[in-house]
Amino acid sequence: MKHGICRLRHVEYALIAAFFGITLWLLRIRLSLPIEILLGDDASYYSAAAVHLVRHGLYSIDGRTLTTYREPGYSFFMASVYFVFGVRNVGAVLLLQSILHAGASLLFFRRIRSAISPFVAYITLAFLLLSPAIYHVVLSPLRESIVLTSFLLLSTYYLRLRQMPSWKNGLVVGICLIPIVLTYFTFIFFPFVLLLVFMIERLPSRYWLPIFLLPLTASLLWATHNYLQGGRFIVTDAHVSSSLLFTKAEKARRFTLIDPFQCLWDEYITHDLDKMSPTCRGKEIPHDPVAEKRILGESLRTLLLSPMTPVLMLAGAIELHLPYVNGWGRIYNILEAMMTAVLYLGILLGLIRTLRREYVLFWSIIAYATLFFSFILAYPRYHLAIFLAYALLSAVGYEWLYKKCFLLFCNKGVR
Repeated sequence: MKHGICRLRHVEYALIAAFFGITLWLLRIRLSLPIEILLGDDASYYSAAAVHLVRHGLYSIDGRTLTTYREPGYSFFMASVYFVFGVRNVGAVLLLQSILHAGASLLFFRRIRSAISPFVAYITLAFLLLSPAIYHVVLSPLRESIVLTSFLLLSTYYLRLRQMPSWKNGLVVGICLIPIVLTYFTFIFFPFVLLLVFMIERLPSRYWLPIFLLPLTASLLWATHNYLQGGRFIVTDAHVSSSLLFTKAEKARRFTLIDPFQCLWDEYITHDLDKMSPTCRGKEIPHDPVAEKRILGESLRTLLLSPMTPVLMLAGAIELHLPYVNGWGRIYNILEAMMTAVLYLGILLGLIRTLRREYVLFWSIIAYATLFFSFILAYPRYHLAIFLAYALLSAVGYEWLYKKCFLLFCNKGVR
């Protein structure tokens, strides 16, 4: 027994060593790129806001006026790194993301080992540390890495709460929800889903309070900050949501049944963007708070009443779950596509086994994210924020396959 435990620990140490070996090799390559590339697209916003948080104590892009265009969570994380290691020190941000991910993955692994099974724990850890898309996430200055780390910690302490109900564990689950909500405001309603999970799992209701109140309080405090600084009681302004839902409503009005899937084909398979309909790409509306609220309301009504909405959501769900192949070259794309196929195959193999009460948290995470992202906007990158749920459910499938094959070979040996 002791020799078996030692061998398993060697696997754990080997996975950690492989993760950091690959991470350091890729980090060196990443840091050789110009800073403009590393901090391009969404990362430029997060970094600019972080710089002004450090220099002026103001969540701002220009250093003069408050911004509410995006959630503040990831910019605050970058600002804390910039404060310690220097402004625009992207290397420190990426290295810290990698360390936090590895640490949270280890905690999650050890909790699964005791709560579910060692086999499931090791397969889950392998997915979390060796999947190509994980390196893309932790070595990019984007919010998915921090949200994934927070979900790993939340799930770890939720499983601990299920085994050992206590205020401390409930409090930690509530604390983990704060960076999730303030970094991905899409998850603002997830505490309500957790309450439903609590009821399904028949956990004591007295531990609901911190899980529900802490993220809500954090959101209200940030909205109050925005009111005092800018005169508007909001967490983020409606501009992005209005633009996204306006685009979705336009698709509902104009698209035929095949058009949403044609957009996916043109973007991800043929890459023929010239042939793609302009409606596929979306349109940003003018920045006008009054008009934004009106457009938001009209777009929501259109989507709720349109028979095309389920079709658009189906296309969005497919897009959300595509492999995250984005700019890292042909070898990465092939490896990521292969790993994604392996991941989903495991989920299919274990589908019946995971339709149990002990897995309801992980199915609820996937269902919530799929529902909201497919309704608003879905990119393959977004599902990596909840990658742990797919990894664990897939690991259960491979445990079932291993046991089936093991019994088959044992029976042949007996004969």
